[in-house]
Amino acid sequence: MSCFSEKNLFYLLALCNSPIVNTILKVLAPTINYQIGDISKIPVIYKQQIDKYYKRIGGIDNISTNEKISAISEKITNLTFKDFLKVNQKAKANTPQGEDKERKKALVNLYLTIIYLFYKNLININFRYVIAFNCLERDNQIHGIEKDGNYFDLTKLFIKKEYINRHARENLTLNISNASNDVIHIYRNSVAHFNAITKANVYVKDIYKRDIWKTS
Repeated sequence: MSCFSEKNLFYLLALCNSPIVNTILKVLAPTINYQIGDISKIPVIYKQQIDKYYKRIGGIDNISTNEKISAISEKITNLTFKDFLKVNQKAKANTPQGEDKERKKALVNLYLTIIYLFYKNLININFRYVIAFNCLERDNQIHGIEKDGNYFDLTKLFIKKEYINRHARENLTLNISNASNDVIHIYRNSVAHFNAITKANVYVKDIYKRDIWKTS
């Protein structure tokens, strides 16, 4: 697979060869077969973006990019409602109060953007694996494989009986040798947990209806 970019080519090459991206790709695509869609989902942060965000939230010091990222992260993680109690919504531009309002507005926009991207990626990843695990457990039953067995048993069965072509068998054998059943089991439980959280409002309503929570 080849990746091309008209700008920031060396930066992107360095990023794609970093341990961070390697870890991200293990989540996006647990096998070693990366597609263009997987690569396109790698979060890329350019220095120009950091400079812009840092300036918008009121940063004025001449510091390094990493220090700016730390400063932005600290402001976002320590954000509280009290920070906005004194914001004058009617303040005019080019006044101290107006500038403070714009800084707070930029901070909220950045915070909401991060939350949106986080949940968007979480839902995409979770949705893909919910379907995958459901199909795997269904097919395990069809082929008589124990429910709590090894997650690779079905794949090994297909390889052994040559249900798939030679090229696919070789790739899958290599993937299995580099994978861990325990990690997949933990991740499967995490996916089930996240899937349950999406229905939390239903569960909470059901809890309040139960008599065991009522006091005499």
